Amino acid sequence: MKPVDEQLYQVYLLRLWRHSTDAPWRVTLESTESSRQRHFATIEALARFLETAAAADDHH
Repeated sequence: MKPVDEQLYQVYLLRLWRHSTDAPWRVTLESTESSRQRHFATIEALARFLETAAAADDHH
């Protein structure tokens, strides 16, 4: 197993909320490294972003 400082990983703070019980979930994903926030209108949009980010890392 590689030492932690040689492993490739991404760490995010995930926030899920909705305005009422019948409203769709909203998502904010914040990078713990850069503090950059990304907002998603649906959980599906979040999943697409994570799949794309993981695939991009696989190609480096």
